[in-house]
Amino acid sequence: VMRVVLALVVTALLLSFLMFIVMLTLIAKRTLTFTLNFCGRSSLRALTVLGALFVTLTSTVAALAFLDLPNAFGDDNPRCTSGPCSEILDKREIDVGPVSDDTPLNRVIEVTDFGPAQGWYIVLVGGALSAIPLITLCC
Repeated sequence: VMRVVLALVVTALLLSFLMFIVMLTLIAKRTLTFTLNFCGRSSLRALTVLGALFVTLTSTVAALAFLDLPNAFGDDNPRCTSGPCSEILDKREIDVGPVSDDTPLNRVIEVTDFGPAQGWYIVLVGGALSAIPLITLCC
């Protein structure tokens, strides 16, 4: 699952960078005139829309691939019944025991976070941001 997400995110990132470079070069009047004469306005717009659509789709599929992460953990470890096997993001608290024998009321609690929280949020925000050029070009 993580390799699929990585491949999709890298593809979207490279395509976004390529589109950025192309748009940056089209700022120059000579380059824009040459490109419009060579390709035509409608084909240039169609290529840009297709590029933006592909970036949006790869970001969305990468975000949806994260949803399959608990199933991947379950497939790798058949005895896993809770934690990362059942939820994508969560926090578990485990009571380790008292601090010492003299103070049984003061207990140590171990908190364990699991899940790809930062990666999940970055992919979701990236998918939403990649839709902005698509909306701008289509409207």
